[in-house]
Amino acid sequence: MPGERCLRLREELRRLDPLLVAPSRWLAGMARSVLPDLRTTVVPNGVPWTAERPGERGQARKRLGIHARAAVILFAAHGGKEALLKGGAHWEPIWARIKEQLPEAVGLFVGGNRSGRQGDLLLLPFADRRSMDLVLEASSLLVYPTLADNHPLVVLEAMARGTCVAAFEVGGLGEQIRSGSTGLLVPPGQWRTLADRAAEALRTGRAAGMARTAWEHGRDRFSVERMVRDYLRIYNGMVE
Repeated sequence: MPGERCLRLREELRRLDPLLVAPSRWLAGMARSVLPDLRTTVVPNGVPWTAERPGERGQARKRLGIHARAAVILFAAHGGKEALLKGGAHWEPIWARIKEQLPEAVGLFVGGNRSGRQGDLLLLPFADRRSMDLVLEASSLLVYPTLADNHPLVVLEAMARGTCVAAFEVGGLGEQIRSGSTGLLVPPGQWRTLADRAAEALRTGRAAGMARTAWEHGRDRFSVERMVRDYLRIYNGMVE
């Protein structure tokens, strides 16, 4: 029975007394709410960080066939528009609302199972690491309307490539982004607000400024080197 099985699992965890390492305070808090005696610590995710702050995006855009001065809005998730928890069903209306306000904008939908073009919207299939880096380097802003998330790597990868992020404030997103400083966060489900704030940030140039701050802020907090150091500190503490 599920209830009895859960009780047995909890008793076994108490007996083993493990240390739970979570990538976000949000997840650690959820674990403690179920198992208040469980030892927990937080090690935020880390990704490779560029040695120097990214500059002009012209070269990456040239390789993708995009005008060097275009405002490029990126949507990305495994499954593309079919990724319901990533807000995939709302990508098109968000893009359409941004496009109304920024007629010269170019959109990128990445992560589906096909490629193609619909006017100024490019559809790209699932991207490997090198291809995704190129897309991020070409993009002005990542719109990430996830409805459920922990400490998503794509947000950190965007920061590392000097790309601003606009997202819903769910899960551990608030631990990655300081809204108005290193990106934009809006309450979940406010699709039009997300689109309008993204368009405003691009139109006024604030997106570029927040991207620069995010790169500087994240260089120490979210680099893969920092993550490795944190894990080594934990491992060393367990064997001493």
